[in-house]
Amino acid sequence: MATDEGSNQTRTESTTLDRRWTMRMGLMTLGLAVFSLWGLYDATVAYPNRGMKVAESDLRELIRTAGDLGKSDQVSTPDPAAELRKLNDRERDQGSLNPFEQAKQRWLEALKRVGWLSPEHTVIANVAEKKAELEAVAATQSGQETPSRLTVWDIPAQWAIMGVCGVLALWLGALILRVASVKYRWDEGARALTLPDGNTITPSDIAEFDKRKWHKFLIELRVRPEHRTLGGKTVKLDLFRYAKLEGWVLEMEQASGLAVPAQGDAAPSNATPLA
Repeated sequence: MATDEGSNQTRTESTTLDRRWTMRMGLMTLGLAVFSLWGLYDATVAYPNRGMKVAESDLRELIRTAGDLGKSDQVSTPDPAAELRKLNDRERDQGSLNPFEQAKQRWLEALKRVGWLSPEHTVIANVAEKKAELEAVAATQSGQETPSRLTVWDIPAQWAIMGVCGVLALWLGALILRVASVKYRWDEGARALTLPDGNTITPSDIAEFDKRKWHKFLIELRVRPEHRTLGGKTVKLDLFRYAKLEGWVLEMEQASGLAVPAQGDAAPSNATPLA
């Protein structure tokens, strides 16, 4: 906003988000959101589908083994959770299981990995019909490898990825909005910088321009004790987040007569910001 009074001109500007910072934060937020959605897809679709294919393959082998051993009537399992515990206990106590028990244990464990260890998935009314169905499916998938077996942590890990990345994406999104709501105002004529809290400082109010963190796009302004509200305090400015703020600070430094080299580093506008 510009105001003309005779030959005097006062121009007041406000900061906006720096394009470089916004792009960096935006890309990070997008990347985290994509990973979160990817984790959700893996946890709810990809991994369960893979686990069910393994379970189908295990059931087919179980039915074949049961047929060879004359135990087809033992394939259907009304209480799969109890049956799996019994098989695991037996394996622990005896050190091994017979072929039928091993096949059944693999099948039940595969169902457990995808959360399907329940009677609705383990009670088989007609084993012969189920065998024919599974053999027909296997014939259509001839030449395809059975997917690798899920581990205990595969699906929980995907939920963890979804949760962690989702929370970080939301946090970064909130950070962008919060930073966007903060405004610094600059009076070009008076070379006065108004801070977000409403306090205003001019070159004569600054006792020191501390540039020790200049390479990190940070500067600290030590205010003289005489300032009415900020006397003796330090104002910290992040020059990377806000467009124009760096230039205003350098103008104030030049006007104050305190300008010194920035610790041998290039000005932030020519530097690559650190994380």
